[in-house]
Amino acid sequence: MLGYMKRLMVAALVAGLLIACGATAARGQKDSVDEGHPAVREFAARMAGIGSMAAEVECMINRPDVKMTAPLKGSIEAKGDCYVLKMDGLEIYSDGKSRWQFMPEDKEVTVTALSDVASSPFDRPMQLFQEYDNLFKVRYRGEHVKDGVRYLDFTFYPRDLRQPYTQIHVSVIATSYIPYKLTYMGKDGVSYLLTLKNFKRNAPVRSNFAFDPKGVKGIEIIDLR
Repeated sequence: MLGYMKRLMVAALVAGLLIACGATAARGQKDSVDEGHPAVREFAARMAGIGSMAAEVECMINRPDVKMTAPLKGSIEAKGDCYVLKMDGLEIYSDGKSRWQFMPEDKEVTVTALSDVASSPFDRPMQLFQEYDNLFKVRYRGEHVKDGVRYLDFTFYPRDLRQPYTQIHVSVIATSYIPYKLTYMGKDGVSYLLTLKNFKRNAPVRSNFAFDPKGVKGIEIIDLR
């Protein structure tokens, strides 16, 4: 049961976190709901030049059958088609061609191939940096103040209605347009609240995003490629 729940969390976190990487990096507003709004234009301008990113993240999952009392914490870095995600009890590596889902406690890694033509932002988070206008419409929702900090609020709607989510709410710090909180609303009634800390645009990241099993003694490799 524990192994199943871990895998369930992996799938949920990857979906939420990779949207966090990409959806915040808006570029262009073709047919956006509020394409002429100054906040939307500024948001796009600030994010357009992102080539890599790194951030610390906390994730709360809201679902009827699972009650979380504390957030899952971790970090993510991405560049091009590659990323590394590390959370409590899991690590995910992708070099743009293959993805390794590693569970340190179980000493198990599952390897899957990525399609040459990936349509999902979950497979290639940085894809959204170049293809935002083909993937989302955006609405500016206004602003709010919390603990003396002013935030701007946006909602992203997927153009492809077959996606497993209906919308993504994004809050950014008004003075810098750095993403702070994201809420992913799934069609299955499950929502993911992500809080980003130390978000760095064009951050220095690793050169090798592939997982190396040689350093893990007794590891079980499940290769599905």
